[in-house]
Amino acid sequence: LPFLQSLASRFPNPEALDQGQLLTWKNKPFDVHRFYFQQTLPNQTGFIVFISNVSEQLDTINSVIRQGLMTNLAALIIGELGLLYLLGLPMRRLKRVATNLPLLAVGAYQDAREQFYALRRKTVFKDEIDYLSENAITLAHQLEQNALTIDSANRDLVAERDFIRSLLDSAQVMVLTQSRLGIIQEANKFAAQLTGLAVRQLQGKRFTDLISNIEEHQLVISNLKALFENKEQRLEHEHALLRSNGEQRQIVWVHTPLKAEHSDGTAV
Repeated sequence: LPFLQSLASRFPNPEALDQGQLLTWKNKPFDVHRFYFQQTLPNQTGFIVFISNVSEQLDTINSVIRQGLMTNLAALIIGELGLLYLLGLPMRRLKRVATNLPLLAVGAYQDAREQFYALRRKTVFKDEIDYLSENAITLAHQLEQNALTIDSANRDLVAERDFIRSLLDSAQVMVLTQSRLGIIQEANKFAAQLTGLAVRQLQGKRFTDLISNIEEHQLVISNLKALFENKEQRLEHEHALLRSNGEQRQIVWVHTPLKAEHSDGTAV
């Protein structure tokens, strides 16, 4: 009776119960639904209200929902762990490849190849990391071969340079190299002997500083500039050389531009 009184006060218009209402009474759920007599007894008027305790049904629904959530959560966790496992192995292999690549930069080609060989798998089905390891091994071989070729070429160049330097030092000819600005870069021993200056003292001096007649300096500078601008093959002039002790020697100077300007600025 108290429940019916509460229901009457909450729903003064019974039409609100036509679609059914889920109500709570004393912490228990009840389904309340109005049913007309005319639906089964055409000649009768009025209606009846069905009140059902749906606690068990709701508990069953909630239990099914919880089980579904737990099942989905477990499937999600298992899927994430599986994905982590599947991605973890390739990522570790890829990390080892990336870790060993710097060995190529420092010339440790044999060590790099051993590391890349260890990463290769004996399987018919290869993945991208297997191909990357094989390419890295090939690259290590090529880099090592190139390094050996460059080293051999450097040794040949050094031997050739030393041979030419020995010829220049033994020849009784003063040989100087200079930049476009007329700054002396190198000199042979005979040049040092003739000027009375050490080779290191000649390096960095202006070529015109060796000419005794100061009034001719600007003319020599202009002629050297024209040698480059007009792309001439040689420049020849005769001027007295001023030695370190004040003596003068009459010298015929011949300037020839190099085929290419060196990185240190040497051009003549």
